Amino acid sequence: MVRHTYREMKNELFTSAYQRIRARLIARARAIVVSDDEAKDVIQDAFCNLWSRNPKVEQETQAEALFTTAVKNLSIDVVRRRNTRKTTTLEDNLEMPDTTDEEWQETYDRVERIAALHLSERDRMILFRRDRDEWSFEDIAESYGTTPANARVIVARARKTIRNIYLGNDKKRTT
Repeated sequence: MVRHTYREMKNELFTSAYQRIRARLIARARAIVVSDDEAKDVIQDAFCNLWSRNPKVEQETQAEALFTTAVKNLSIDVVRRRNTRKTTTLEDNLEMPDTTDEEWQETYDRVERIAALHLSERDRMILFRRDRDEWSFEDIAESYGTTPANARVIVARARKTIRNIYLGNDKKRTT
């Protein structure tokens, strides 16, 4: 008589449940991430994550529920990662080929006017310290009595405000 350990039985149960509902898992992932390749990657990641976590599972229905939840959550994570954007400077978003010094000065003056009208004094100074004076976030934090993380947030929000107004994506547009 062959005796199986709990781990071997659990592994068989997991593998059996995975193989039985694999097509459903791919369909569920594809509905969220859209791409077939990403969907297959997601279900493989879910399987590996659950396998290594070694949850206590005694029935296939429990394994199915774990797989379904893991696939949904990992699919959402993939979409979120895809949609996150790195904060960029205003110059990175402008396409200004062959710009003269005079045109750059006009752009700079317009950005300064937008900052003066739409940012608080503190936020404007923090933004200028970072972008114009090239201060580190640690120096800004020390100078303004905040944390480096908060200084990053202030700079990112200030840039976004200026960018939206400059590009005409904001109701408070100025010229």
